[in-house]
Amino acid sequence: MNGTPIFDIKPYIPYSDCHPEAEGSFASVHQNDRIKVDIPEELERFVPEEKRPALYAVLEQDPRPAYQQDPERIYGFPFAGMEIRFRVKDDCLTVCEVKQESC
Repeated sequence: MNGTPIFDIKPYIPYSDCHPEAEGSFASVHQNDRIKVDIPEELERFVPEEKRPALYAVLEQDPRPAYQQDPERIYGFPFAGMEIRFRVKDDCLTVCEVKQESC
């Protein structure tokens, strides 16, 4: 309803919130989790060179929903005007398609 306050309740994350001396609970355990990323050379060339570090950084964090672990499923997300499609198998994320988004 209009005028009703909205509260954003989330875990406290010391490395990104303003009280670094606080404990982060379960979020601290996973702050450095990364997955191996493989982008085949023939697909990597479709990603502008200046965008590659950011793409790798996103992919290393495993952007799948946490409840989905199907190694045959292909996931996708928009990135810098492209659609990035990938699958994850044996703790390795492999990009299987990079295409320009259509208008």
